[in-house]
Amino acid sequence: APPPPAADAARLGAWGPHAAGRVAVMLGAEGPGLSPAALAAADRRLTIPMRRPGDSLNVGSAAAIAFYKVTEATSATTSTK
Repeated sequence: APPPPAADAARLGAWGPHAAGRVAVMLGAEGPGLSPAALAAADRRLTIPMRRPGDSLNVGSAAAIAFYKVTEATSATTSTK
């Protein structure tokens, strides 16, 4: 089973159109996740909500969801300017 999300991780859907500026998406391996240095460099941690605890996505599926949400959020900010 994958490790539980960090206590300070927000749901991916909670990161919305207010997002602005440059965005970097870091994806970790299912077991070890991201390195402590990568986590320390992050301004925000997000998790993809899952229906059942213990479910996990492969990194390609997680990346597709994350990039879709980033595009959606950043498009909303640029289309209103």
